[in-house]
Amino acid sequence: MIKHIVMWTFQASESASKEENIAKAKELLLAMPEQIAQIASLEVGDNFSTRPVAYDLVLITTHNHKQDLQGYIAHPKHQEVAAFIGSVKDKSAVVDFEC
Repeated sequence: MIKHIVMWTFQASESASKEENIAKAKELLLAMPEQIAQIASLEVGDNFSTRPVAYDLVLITTHNHKQDLQGYIAHPKHQEVAAFIGSVKDKSAVVDFEC
């Protein structure tokens, strides 16, 4: 089993507040399992910590094999979601591991 964890901090854009961008990212992320077969499970969480080192949103996906993770990353729907998040994120961190 492969676990893929991504965390982001967000910023406001010309057309939306930081909170609106977080909500849109969450909506797009939660829709991915219906369209990407390589996702075994998916969780999205809003951070409630006010610590200065905290991130705003986390994604945790599981995949049966490394090839499934690679297929997920290359999938056009994932690329669409990643493009949106890339346009409104401040920073991100990723960890992939076998469990």
